[in-house]
Amino acid sequence: YLELQQKNTATALNYFLKAFSMNADPQLAVQIGYLYAQNSNREAALSYFNYGLTHGDDRLKKKSVEAMAFLQKSSLVERPKQ
Repeated sequence: YLELQQKNTATALNYFLKAFSMNADPQLAVQIGYLYAQNSNREAALSYFNYGLTHGDDRLKKKSVEAMAFLQKSSLVERPKQ
């Protein structure tokens, strides 16, 4: 979580993925989903949110549903070209 606090999302993602590979915890999956969403990797984010939805407790299921809905909604909105 220190890497997150320091805005090192790529490093944080690597640590979370390593931890998830050792222990497929739904809380880790949701956090990984947030990091992938931050990096605009929608498909990977949805995959990890889906894991949280199917394996998490009620709180994680709610967070996963909300995050997935946000990703679906944001993908429908056309983003301005830079």
